Amino acid sequence: MTNVMPQLLASSLGIVLIFMYARTMNGLWSNLEGLEVFYRMAASLLFHFEIWIGLVLPFVVLLSPTLRRRDDVLIGAAVLVIAALFVGRYEYVIGGQVVPLFRGIAVTGYAEYAPSFTEWMLVVLGASITVFLYGAGEWLLALSDTPRSRHA
Repeated sequence: MTNVMPQLLASSLGIVLIFMYARTMNGLWSNLEGLEVFYRMAASLLFHFEIWIGLVLPFVVLLSPTLRRRDDVLIGAAVLVIAALFVGRYEYVIGGQVVPLFRGIAVTGYAEYAPSFTEWMLVVLGASITVFLYGAGEWLLALSDTPRSRHA
């Protein structure tokens, strides 16, 4: 778990960073309707947390062979990546809601939008289902009861 899996996560993060860079550059320098929300997104602190703290920092940490051997660092990097992915999906949804459809000249600026209580409870429900499925899989499949190899 301290050799192959961190390398796979680092390579996946590298691919995600390349695609995120391409998407952001396309959004910032495109003239399509609605893509001006990328200017708003690039100015937010959440976006910079997502990029620098949630994706780039774990990527750099996972590239270091000495830091890859520490379990606490690996768990911290994984938590930061999960938080960054949540922030990215949150910004994606909010960005899609604040640009009025068929805006034209009559409507200027952005619409006001904040997730409702029901939408936040759907996030809690999704996280709860994920934790339940993980716990059920751990219990039913008894993965921790597998015998260790003699060479480990």
